[in-house]
Amino acid sequence: MYRVKPSIELKEGPYIYNMKSNPRGYCIMLNNYEFLPEYVVTRHGSLSEAEYLSRIFTQLGYEVIPFENLSAEKMLHVFVEISKDPKLQEHDSLVVVILTHGDRGLLMGSDGFFAGVETIVGMFNNHNCGALINKPKMFFIQACRGDAYDYGVVDPASAADAVPRPSPVADTGVPILPTATDTLICYSTVEGYVSLRNETTGSWFGDAMGKVFVDHACDEDIETLLKRVNNRMLRRESLMVDRVKQALEVVLRGWRKQLYFNPGIFEA
Repeated sequence: MYRVKPSIELKEGPYIYNMKSNPRGYCIMLNNYEFLPEYVVTRHGSLSEAEYLSRIFTQLGYEVIPFENLSAEKMLHVFVEISKDPKLQEHDSLVVVILTHGDRGLLMGSDGFFAGVETIVGMFNNHNCGALINKPKMFFIQACRGDAYDYGVVDPASAADAVPRPSPVADTGVPILPTATDTLICYSTVEGYVSLRNETTGSWFGDAMGKVFVDHACDEDIETLLKRVNNRMLRRESLMVDRVKQALEVVLRGWRKQLYFNPGIFEA
């Protein structure tokens, strides 16, 4: 049984995000693994991955709220409702984990339609979600961002989260304004490339992130943790002859401080 190592002391200061509320915040765990269009393959291994990451974020102090197999429209509706939740005022942060098929800037709903990454992220910016102003918002996205492979084609033992053909895009009236601060978006792969997934245990990204957080979230900030995740992924290879690789990408928007999860430490 994996258990997150607890912090020995609270990390705090003028250039460190406040992270001691109980719970730390919501961890929205959206896992789309079954799809209605016949041409879209089931994301085998994603159930195990979602359960694995849910347990880890629970140990990090988050209230995990799971969703499964939502249409693109329902995905947008869920995030709009969460952005208006009054309990966000009491939280120190927000985590969103999305596991699904994808393409450049798009995330697939269970109906085969797409929702935009920027649309979802924008719902929690300073204009649309006042409760999270000055609070860190972290998005971890396990999905393909194109159909290219590093040094080869798909590994039979490592399925990809790419989609085989274009699908229509769901829209929403939520404005996307240049008011994003304190936002971290971690993609499982770089723009234009697929994201590899083991059909039993889940994605390379989720596996690496979970193992790093278990051992090092107790005393390292999120940027250092994600460097460890990336290095762990870079050491991994697919089982195919051409040895496909994968590297994550982190986007920071107005990220002004260090973030320590401080597992096991809560305000009195």
